[in-house]
Amino acid sequence: MKVAFLRSYTLRKGDSMATDMIGYGATVPDAIVEEMRNRGIEVIDVIPHVEESTPTVSKLEWIYEGYKKLIHIILEDDVDYIFVFHIFHHFPSEIRRILCDLKSRVKLCGYTHGSHWNPTDIFRFINYPSMEITDLANLYVMDMIFQVSEYAVKVMDEEIRKFNENVACKLFEKYRIVGLPINAKLIDSLKTDKKFEKLTIVFNHNLISSKNPIMFVRVMERLLEKYDIQIIFTRSICDDIQIDSVLKEFRRKYPDRVFFIEKPGADPYYPTLWKSHIQVSTAIHETFGVATVEAMYTGNCCILPNHCSYPEITENYQECLYEYNEEELYRKLAYVIEDEGARKRIGLELSSRARKYVPEAVVTKIINFMKNF
Repeated sequence: MKVAFLRSYTLRKGDSMATDMIGYGATVPDAIVEEMRNRGIEVIDVIPHVEESTPTVSKLEWIYEGYKKLIHIILEDDVDYIFVFHIFHHFPSEIRRILCDLKSRVKLCGYTHGSHWNPTDIFRFINYPSMEITDLANLYVMDMIFQVSEYAVKVMDEEIRKFNENVACKLFEKYRIVGLPINAKLIDSLKTDKKFEKLTIVFNHNLISSKNPIMFVRVMERLLEKYDIQIIFTRSICDDIQIDSVLKEFRRKYPDRVFFIEKPGADPYYPTLWKSHIQVSTAIHETFGVATVEAMYTGNCCILPNHCSYPEITENYQECLYEYNEEELYRKLAYVIEDEGARKRIGLELSSRARKYVPEAVVTKIINFMKNF
């Protein structure tokens, strides 16, 4: 089997509000391509050359250069599949038109990574308004749609059925739930056995409203008044005026106990996870939770809402889940701060459960679906 793999655009330097440009988009494709090749799949890794200017311009040039490269691959390389890592970077509807014009029978598959058909995907609605039908068209023209969770399928299916029952039924047949592989090789290469001297809580999420960092800050302020802990945010850029104001005041109030990683990238991100003790999510939108799975893998005691995909990725591990309100989050965190044994036990259990998302496990599912289509 021969596969043309279309990556999403990622930044080599600088920061962005879009985690597909600096987070999972920069680490997961390497894991997929390497594991596919380990399994004997011939992969053409489509990597256009573009001059890096502004992130937006470079991303657009990357996308259009990818289409151009794809035309020649379809004509010359006899591929079986085009694998689109992120269908809102390279649009499957545009690729389908290319395939139709070239009279090609190459099959088309890929990941959605969020959707306008998930009402909580606020980032999508803010940055790409009125593109719900485009999003739907991208899904509709694919042969197989890889989904990161059962929860993601449930939400999208319910919303699309409200719009058109027949379309929803046809799409449902195309969904393949495979999860998303974390780049375990990269994470392990940056492993350290050291822990921060002070008990550390890490917030490794985008600083946007759907991740609710303001709720996190309110609870942390109560904990900082009572416990000798420190807080690390793994992001520093924030376009939301209200959130940015709250975070700046939080840092001003606790300059020696609240820290932000100013430089994005695997190093220093993964060493920070290895050295931290507790990871927290306050998200109201999470179809998978790459950041949380990475924190689980690195042994953090993750304290997570009992909603969205979190029960699924933790295999409904109730000891780490809380009912979504500030008082319950505070109570759960106070418990694991005070009880080192519980904290370590939860971290060890979650680390074990995260291993179902290593590349060997996830890519095996992907390949099996592709071979048996």
